Amino acid sequence: MDIERARKLFYSFDTRDEFVDAVPYGGGHINDTFRITSLHGKYTLQRINDKVFTDPAGLMRNIDAITAHIGVKLSAEGLDFERRTLRVIKTGLGESVLATEDGFYRMFSFVDGAKTYKKSENPATVKGAGTAFGAFSRRLLDFPAKTLAVTIPNFHDTPSRYRALCEAERLDVCGRRREAARELEYFHSNADFYPTVTDAIASGAVPLRVVHNDTKLDNVLFDELTDEEICVIDLDTVMPDSLLYDYGDGIRSMTNSASEDETDIRRVSCRLDMLEAFTEGYLSELGGELTETERALLPEVGKLLTLECAMRFLTDYLSGDVYFKTSCPRQNLDRARVGIALATDMTKKTEEIRKIIEKSFK
Repeated sequence: MDIERARKLFYSFDTRDEFVDAVPYGGGHINDTFRITSLHGKYTLQRINDKVFTDPAGLMRNIDAITAHIGVKLSAEGLDFERRTLRVIKTGLGESVLATEDGFYRMFSFVDGAKTYKKSENPATVKGAGTAFGAFSRRLLDFPAKTLAVTIPNFHDTPSRYRALCEAERLDVCGRRREAARELEYFHSNADFYPTVTDAIASGAVPLRVVHNDTKLDNVLFDELTDEEICVIDLDTVMPDSLLYDYGDGIRSMTNSASEDETDIRRVSCRLDMLEAFTEGYLSELGGELTETERALLPEVGKLLTLECAMRFLTDYLSGDVYFKTSCPRQNLDRARVGIALATDMTKKTEEIRKIIEKSFK
């Protein structure tokens, strides 16, 4: 995007401010993001990827509604809502999204003096992330979840992800099935495990709540000076779902001792210190709100979400790497193998994980 285009877009939003500059910002894989500097502040301008999010207006209605709800809760708690939640900037016509000839745009206030972590070796940082995600969901417990638009259908439907893997295996469009035979056998052998949460939701034992659905460390802003957690960002996948998915995905993404695409799986293990840190932070905000079934399933969902993500990587590998960005031909296969190794280690540590969760409740 050139600077004149950014300037024109900026003035389509109701900031009552003057444009100064625009630069690309962040490292997201889905949306194009720019930081706008104005005379009196900063803003985040994004072009929404409408191939992934096919209903940009519904997506932004979600974000507008939940950030406003959180803002009220923060004010009641005596906290700075302008810093501790994203703030949607409306267009001159009062809309949350701007439709143009080259796509859909949105703008947020920019949280200055903040940083993110891609990965951290500090359990205190991971605990802060757990606290941030727990507080995010706690403040939305009384929000009517079913009024939210579903931005990506079946996002954390593990049986659906398994069916997609089986179809990719059957089609084998790239002739890669043989190379992934061992991994496919592993996923097939665990098929009975995949409906653990979906069955509990269907039975009514696990309630639908407002769920972030992408609880990665880099979706939390931390204060540059104090390192305190500030707020949760990347709200595109906020939908009605189970809180178990948020806990499980946080464990998946923050406890791996290696990188997501590590080629030496001997380096992959589930770090129990990080698991304990995230669990303590998350349950400090939400522990008293969970049902008996949710509490009983917590020790299982780290493994479940790890396998779900690994299946997505392997499905993409068999399909020709059409969804996830890759920098080498076998990267999605490597990612799937890392997920299997992490899930296998979680299985070995099941009793230790259970004890950590029980201790956090106490």
